[in-house]
Formats: sequence, C-alpha cells, structure tokens
Amino acid sequence: MKRYLKISTLFAVAFFTGIPWTAKGQEAPVNPNSELIIQHVQTAAANVEAAAARVEAERARLEEEKSALKHNAVWITSAGDSMTIDATLRSKPKLGVYLSNLNFKDAYEQHYPHNYGVMVSGVVKGGASETAGIVEGDIIMTFDSVKVLYDDQLVRLIQSKKIGDAVPITIFRNEGEQNLTVTLSPSSSSGGTIEGSFTFDTGKESKSVGYGGGGWTPTWMQLDLSDVNGLLTDLNFDSIGSKGILLQGGGGHGNVGNGWFLGGQGIGYTLNDNVGMWAHNGADSTYVTRQLNLNLGIGGVTLDKRFALSKKLIPSLGIMLGGGSYNLKITQTDGAYNWSTVNQDFESTANSAIEISRDYILVQPRVGLLIRVLPWMSIRAEGGYAYGYSWYKGWKATVGDNKYTVKNSPDTDLQGATASLGVWFGF
Repeated sequence: MKRYLKISTLFAVAFFTGIPWTAKGQEAPVNPNSELIIQHVQTAAANVEAAAARVEAERARLEEEKSALKHNAVWITSAGDSMTIDATLRSKPKLGVYLSNLNFKDAYEQHYPHNYGVMVSGVVKGGASETAGIVEGDIIMTFDSVKVLYDDQLVRLIQSKKIGDAVPITIFRNEGEQNLTVTLSPSSSSGGTIEGSFTFDTGKESKSVGYGGGGWTPTWMQLDLSDVNGLLTDLNFDSIGSKGILLQGGGGHGNVGNGWFLGGQGIGYTLNDNVGMWAHNGADSTYVTRQLNLNLGIGGVTLDKRFALSKKLIPSLGIMLGGGSYNLKITQTDGAYNWSTVNQDFESTANSAIEISRDYILVQPRVGLLIRVLPWMSIRAEGGYAYGYSWYKGWKATVGDNKYTVKNSPDTDLQGATASLGVWFGF
C-alpha cells in the first residue's frame, strides 16, 4: 500500500509539472524545473513513508496498552446479588485484612465500650497484618493515632501511606487494648488475581432489621383520672392532668431470629406534693403538713416483629404483656412528737397516714418506627393502647404486710392510648 501511494504521488506530480508527454500528436513543452520538482516529490514521499511507519508503531503501542488494560480490568458477572470478581491488582500499600463496619451486636458480644472502630472479618495469609499479629475478630481502633470510624476511612488512611511504612495501630481483643506496629506490604507487582463470589450492594439498598438495643422511652398516656383527682382535691391537693400524663423510663430488646425481638420495658409517673392546713380534733385546731406521694407505673415483657422498608426506616408491630399499678401515700403531721403523749396521739386519730393502691394485669398492642440517624443511634416512635384488668374490686390499703379493702372505693380503670418518642441506642 505504501509503495503504491508513493508511485501514484510521483506520477501525479510528474503529470502536472511538465514531464514530456504527447497528446493528440503534439509534444508538450519541457519544464526546466521538472527534475528539481521530482526530487522534492521524492523527498516528500520518503517523509510520508516515515510518518506512516510512525503511525504503525503508535497503533501497535496502543493495541498493546489496550491488551494490558483488558488484562487488568475488573470483570463482574452477576447472578442476583452474588457477583464474581476477577481482578488484577496493582502495586499499592496493603494491610492484608478483610474489614466490616462495627455493629451493635459485634460490640456487645466483645464487651467493646466505644462507638468507633472496624471489625477484622479475615486476615490474608502471609500479609502485613498476620505478620504483625492481627487475627480475625480484632477491632481496629486507631491507625497512625487516627480514630477509625468506618472501613472506607481506614482504606483511605492506608492508601495515604507508602509501601514499607511502619504504622502504629491500636486493636481491641479479649476486652483489652493492644498496641501493634504494621509494616505495609505491596500487592504483587506482576499482578495477582483474586477470584471469588461475593455478596454486596448491587444498586439496591442494603436492608437489615437490626440486632437490638435500648433507650429512653418517654410516653404520653391518655387516662381517665377523675377518680384519683376527686380524692386529691378532697385532700386539698391540686389535681393532675385531666387529659393524660407523661410517663418516663426505658426499655430494650434483642433479635431472637426471623425479625422477632424479645425484650422488656418499664415506665412510670411520680408526683410529690405537700400542703399546709388546719386539722380539727374536736374543739381543738392544729396546723399540720399533709404530704402526698403518687406513683403510676406500667411494665412488662415485649415482643416485636420488625420489617425493613429501607436502610434507615424500620417499622414494627408488637405487644407488651405485664402489669401496672396506682399507689398513693398520704401522711399528716404537725411535727410535734412527745414520748409521753404517743399513746394519746394514737387514741386521738384512727388513721394519720394511709397507703392505698390498685393493681392490674396489662396488655399493650403497639406499632413502632425506628429511624436510623447513625449506625449506633436512632429515633424511635411508637403508638399503642394499654388495657389494664384488675382481678379485685376497688382499692386496697396497705399497713405493714397486710392489705385491707377500702370500702366504697371506685373500680378505677387503667387504660388509654399511648404515644412515645425517644432516643434509641443500638440497631
């Protein structure tokens, strides 16, 4: 092809520059500069041939690079969420470990007290970490004195170093910290091949119902408090919320399999108050202080079923089975006690202190939503309805170890809608 191009070029130039030729029986005039022009054309043709050789060499080089890129490329074949990876490694600093982000279950099982670090899920045989003494199950806490928060951050910290750098790290193992030094090793310069089947994010969000945790659960409960408020106003105390009260406490649960979580919860409301008043004993009047201690509590065993809508939104359905109770203590005193008149004090009043209560068996169906804010912290919202059943009529008075029926006392209900919003630690 190149020879044909050269001959064609020479012919065309000669044709148009006056090389002798005959047309229709006439002799063309001879151009005196024809030989010089032909020399120039020959030189140009030689230059064209040299350029073509350079183009051919460049094409061969590009083909070689293309072949190398194809060899070093990452080939991924997918079957569902399982992907097979065949990749040739380039020479980079390596720690020689497989990593996974630390979750609440890992930290709980190892009694790890911090909210940072990454888990070593495997160690490369003969790699830098195995040489330094790192084993599977270790938690890497710091790398070159920098706290390790998640696996991607640790990879970036490693790649910021050079092959052969000796880096101090801190690990957590057997409920204690250990300081090690790891000398970063290179990957194979000739290209080692990793082949395997791995399950990882393929574009769909990674969903999990979590492992468990616990937190503060302030709960608003709508109650019919008319019976309790009637007694409080009779005793000169202020009534409490007519539309409901805020109970506070906590709860927690753990994953027992298939999205089911078993745990417990306890919440309560406490009111302490006192009032000064004149008490009449026959014709005598004495200024006394009347004190009130009121407690309302509910709690029990919880069972919940979680469903993962997304990585950050996990709704649940559940129930709590347990108990609840009202307890009121009212005391009255003028603060004047005399050894010689103790008997008269008892004779002058039948009851100067009283403790009354009412107990219930309680069931609370509920629906919840966990909103993940951080890997170890969430916001938990919950709504439900608590229903209490008392197996006896009225209220009971407690004196020492004995209980007495309070005559004419009402069958006060313990039931109402509940709503809670609190911080949840764990997942």
